[in-house]
Amino acid sequence: MKKAFTLIEVIVSLALIAIVTTLVISLIIISSRVSDNESDKRNAWRIVHNIHQEYLFKPQNFENGDLLDHISEYTDEENSKYTNGYLYINHNFEYTDEENSKYTIELQVINNGKFLHLKIIKIKSNNKEILSNIDLGKVNI
Repeated sequence: MKKAFTLIEVIVSLALIAIVTTLVISLIIISSRVSDNESDKRNAWRIVHNIHQEYLFKPQNFENGDLLDHISEYTDEENSKYTNGYLYINHNFEYTDEENSKYTIELQVINNGKFLHLKIIKIKSNNKEILSNIDLGKVNI
């Protein structure tokens, strides 16, 4: 009759427990990352929707220069009808500066004198691109 485990049995048991624990921890980390990515995508679409609602359904916000006030802009010198720039959004979906931002939106505003056309070039979070190439449409001015 056997009264105790051998050293090899104990070592094999501990190795199996370590392998299973490592696999479980890896699965938890991966699922957390996937969840964060999905959350970032949902939030990016929420930002797109908010920008669309604020500036395309309320053209007076374009006319008042409200959007342009929030853009850290750079303008193509050769063709001044294009204004490219960045919007910085914090975790509460409010405009903020670059240091306090969670989301960076690179966008382009085209003003040909008759209409304003708004395009989102890309949305990034933590220097990772989430969405790109979204045409939000035109507003007559």
